[in-house]
Amino acid sequence: MGNEAERIAASIGARVKVSHYEPSYENMVTNRALSGVFAACLRQVGQMDIAPAENSPFSLDMGNVSKVCPSIHPYFGICNGERFDLHTKEFCFCAAQEYAHQQGLVTAKALAITGLRVMQDKKLLAEIKKEFQSVKQC
Repeated sequence: MGNEAERIAASIGARVKVSHYEPSYENMVTNRALSGVFAACLRQVGQMDIAPAENSPFSLDMGNVSKVCPSIHPYFGICNGERFDLHTKEFCFCAAQEYAHQQGLVTAKALAITGLRVMQDKKLLAEIKKEFQSVKQC
């Protein structure tokens, strides 16, 4: 686009200036200690199919949050064993099904229990903060 925009601008005696109008999204940094607690809480509420935590190579708004406080960005399956790309008609259809709603509730319960455990266990909170500080320094 840059070359085309510059060519058109030059043809009318104008200049092209490209700028971002909002802050960029950062990559996601997963707090492994917090993620481990969440995985245990998922098992507690009956969810056994748990993928390991990953740092996302993608930029997203939650990435910005993960730079200032310990964070996780859990995903949960809504397509009952099928795999569809996000933002497709098939994925949209799955999102409207009862299975997806139940998965959302199970995940919300696990997140709530995770928060409670972190608030109640000072040693766990210290571990989560220590990991965050060590990753932040890198």
